[in-house]
Amino acid sequence: MSLEGKTAIMFGAGAIGKSIANSLVAEGMNLVVVSRETTDRTPSSQILVDSLGEKDGQRFTTHLADAGDFEGVGGVYAFAEKEFGHVHLVVNGSGGNRKEAVVVPDNPYELIDPSVSSEMMDANYFAKVHSIKHYVQHLKRLGKEGHVVNITSMAGLTPLSKVVDYGAAYAAAENLTKSMGAYLGQQGLGSVNNIAVGFIVGDQNRALMYNPDGSMSPRGKEILDNIADGRFLNENELGPKVAFLADRDKSSGINGCTIRVDGGFGIISLAGTSGYRD
Repeated sequence: MSLEGKTAIMFGAGAIGKSIANSLVAEGMNLVVVSRETTDRTPSSQILVDSLGEKDGQRFTTHLADAGDFEGVGGVYAFAEKEFGHVHLVVNGSGGNRKEAVVVPDNPYELIDPSVSSEMMDANYFAKVHSIKHYVQHLKRLGKEGHVVNITSMAGLTPLSKVVDYGAAYAAAENLTKSMGAYLGQQGLGSVNNIAVGFIVGDQNRALMYNPDGSMSPRGKEILDNIADGRFLNENELGPKVAFLADRDKSSGINGCTIRVDGGFGIISLAGTSGYRD
């Protein structure tokens, strides 16, 4: 199944989103890139679309919405259906963590503001719930099938210290994907799968991975020691996996599954003392 001429909605327009967009564009897809509206800078979705340039026969556009707002997400699907008709692929890639949700000695878990915990669930779990609900309505309305790829985290498979609410939200997303894979599959509506991302050093986690002087922090070293490949991921490694799941000639039979793109994080315990890197 060629992806050429088909349309994808992509929630999230950061570094990972750029990798995914580049892979989908290379396959000939049209894109609707979604990010939140900002008042102090150009929206990240517009920056991403501008970076794609122009391709003959392909259209790239943006739509501003908060992925955690059910009605706002509905507006995304109404726009995409009006502009492109059938949406073949949805990539639920919005989300992230924030400093106020990180458990450290001066911010113990029991004192984290409940609104921060709720925000973690909205951004990382309910954003996917809202998107899938609207997408199923879209598919049933058009009598078509489609495919969902949720960008999730290894923290949803094995809890990580310091990021309790973040991990819990993605654990919920793991369960959601299994249920929705069955729900769509049994109705002939398509598939729902996850790509669980390992450790990529970015603005959100750099302070946890590295000391102010640029040397690796104890936490960064501990994480690296538990990655079989011995390195942090590059965001460009993610896009081809999304394109693979979107092309059902290549990925047929995969539904309700999680593909781990993590360099082999945690596959062997006590990796730091294994002697493998001596």
